[in-house]
Amino acid sequence: MVVMVLVLLVMVVTAAAVVVVIVVMLVLLIVMMTAAAMIVVIMMVLMLLVMVMAAAAMVILVMVMVMVVLLLQLGQILCHGSGALHGRHQLLAGELIPGGSDDGCGGIVLPQLLHSGIQLSLGNGVGSGQDDGGGGFNLVVVELAEVLHI
Repeated sequence: MVVMVLVLLVMVVTAAAVVVVIVVMLVLLIVMMTAAAMIVVIMMVLMLLVMVMAAAAMVILVMVMVMVVLLLQLGQILCHGSGALHGRHQLLAGELIPGGSDDGCGGIVLPQLLHSGIQLSLGNGVGSGQDDGGGGFNLVVVELAEVLHI
């Protein structure tokens, strides 16, 4: 009888141990599923954060491009006159800026000056003028002959 009680006691302890192991495994399973769900949530939040930052970067890029265009327009307005209504008799049907075709602005004068400097530094300034050709000196000889009465 004592043996049967001991066997019964061992069986109860074994069953309790099995129940405890099953409960621990279920708890670990729930913890792992919760951790996996938290990782998924964290990844989704990070992806949302990256998308918001990319959208903000695109908005900033567009704003910078608009500011550059507006500053270029402002530079043209300041270059061609003191105000938008200055010289409105020059404002033709296709022009948005009065006197928009003048060559006095930096967009025209600066490249011309740079081109002239490059020509001078490369030795192109030694020859005759652009439109004179080789006959410029003949005019000096003729006029000098008239002045000296030869």
